[in-house]
Amino acid sequence: MGDYSHTDLLFARPSFLNGVARVLDFAGTQNTYNSSGTADEADARALASDWESVGKDIINAMQRESNEQKKAIPANRTPR
Repeated sequence: MGDYSHTDLLFARPSFLNGVARVLDFAGTQNTYNSSGTADEADARALASDWESVGKDIINAMQRESNEQKKAIPANRTPR
């Protein structure tokens, strides 16, 4: 049940070298984040990502339920 996914659409993804540079960046010039052209575009991307996660959760729940149903049927009986 711990198979959770997440997105980092709104967070920076620095490399190791960027991380080293941030340690020495006292002025905060290295603070760059994933951005969109407009607020509406950012909202649309985030909403699409949210619904994608919901869809994946539904699929995982359906697969788990199907597996549990298969385990509940005795090996010598076939379902009708």
